[in-house]
Amino acid sequence: MTGRERVKSCILFKSPDRPPRDLWVLPYVSIFQKEEFDSIIKKYPLDIGASQLSPGWSDKVVKASAKTGSYIDDWGSEWYVGEPGVIGEVKTGFS
Repeated sequence: MTGRERVKSCILFKSPDRPPRDLWVLPYVSIFQKEEFDSIIKKYPLDIGASQLSPGWSDKVVKASAKTGSYIDDWGSEWYVGEPGVIGEVKTGFS
């Protein structure tokens, strides 16, 4: 059963071979523990997430979270990152 079939089967209550799985992680994992994460994904492939990072996080967010300081996201919101690998906090909303 493919991941897509597994998710669809689960949603329709048609008894998939196992529950669908996904793993959302902070950018910290891809920055500081990529090898360990890759080995987990190899052993337990994702059924829902298409990439190794949590859905919705652009490369800009991942790169910005690799260091401390402020950045502006794609929506124009200002974020402050106090610790590398953590996505940070919104300081001002989009304009």
